[in-house]
Amino acid sequence: MGKYILSGAAKQDLKDIKNYMMQFSKGAANRFLDAFEEKCKLLADFPELGRTREELAPSLRSLPVDNQVIFYRPNKNGIQVERVLSRYRDFENIFNNEDD
Repeated sequence: MGKYILSGAAKQDLKDIKNYMMQFSKGAANRFLDAFEEKCKLLADFPELGRTREELAPSLRSLPVDNQVIFYRPNKNGIQVERVLSRYRDFENIFNNEDD
């Protein structure tokens, strides 16, 4: 069974998503976090499941969960989640400016 780890940016993304969702519905926030965890477990076992996102960064892949998108990189033990972003965000701008 593969494992998933979260980058610092992904941890912050999840915290922000949770805080935002909790303003409206604690149940919805918890359902999202449960769905996120299930998708990460699935991706850790089947890292090629997500779509390649080489146009954004080397070895990057993505898979949607609700209105969010999990961006991750496969590694020898599973995956590393790099970011968790709203599907409405400008991904190219975010990934092109991450090193700034």
